[in-house]
Amino acid sequence: MKTCTKCGKTKPLQEFTKNHRGKNGYSTWCKACHVENSERWRKDPKNKGVVRKTAWKARIKAEFGLTEDAYEKMLSWSEGGCAICGERPGIEGRWHQRLAVDHNHATGAVRGLLCVNCNHGLGKFKDSKRLLRVAIAYLEYFEPEDDE
Repeated sequence: MKTCTKCGKTKPLQEFTKNHRGKNGYSTWCKACHVENSERWRKDPKNKGVVRKTAWKARIKAEFGLTEDAYEKMLSWSEGGCAICGERPGIEGRWHQRLAVDHNHATGAVRGLLCVNCNHGLGKFKDSKRLLRVAIAYLEYFEPEDDE
């Protein structure tokens, strides 16, 4: 049995999370108090940016195996903008805060950072070089003649 320092209730040890730093190897707060405190912190508007960034870091790590430092290096490589069009996030009225992590859907290999439009464009063309070449030929065919 252990007493929670937050709610003051005495509970069985399984009601506490393990913590190697604790005197007896368990947290000082019970699981219920931890959950309640975490929910209150996440819902506090002043923590909104921290919650979003933490969620984003967890997502790029889980989906692409990227750390925030690796993302920043890729961003530096593309000079802070989309690897295709060069557009920078948050500039020119764009609401997007970060560039999308472009990856090969067959292998999962990360290719670079793209703006939403370029990332969706590649997706709409099914990452097919053949389809993109046909699209370029189509645009060139219907390009107006120069009046020189």
